[in-house]
Amino acid sequence: MPKSTYYVTVATGLIEELQALQDKANRTHEFVVEASVEEIAVLRDLFDKQAASEELTFKRATIPYKTADQDPSTERFNGDILNIYRYLYEIGTYETKKHIEKMGILPRLLSPDYHHAGYEEQKSKQ
Repeated sequence: MPKSTYYVTVATGLIEELQALQDKANRTHEFVVEASVEEIAVLRDLFDKQAASEELTFKRATIPYKTADQDPSTERFNGDILNIYRYLYEIGTYETKKHIEKMGILPRLLSPDYHHAGYEEQKSKQ
């Protein structure tokens, strides 16, 4: 399977195949991946799934008495974001992998605050 270079922006879910060289100063992508058409289809599916879970999280946010702590929609959203970064790490260029490592995003998403040791103790004391 031939691979092409794609430029990815996680915040918007944008995947671009071409990036004008003269536009480097105004680049909007965060990550560069070398991927086949099939791999990009998987990435698009991950972004679609994340967008759906983001919508559920947004709907939950409008309920004033419901917190985000251990909320299934928030957990799903975090899991979807984690899957996107995992896949970007898998198909990304060396620079993309180093950038994700430097961000420290993978360990942070694996251990959100409410899963830290002591959270339940602190909650029960209140």
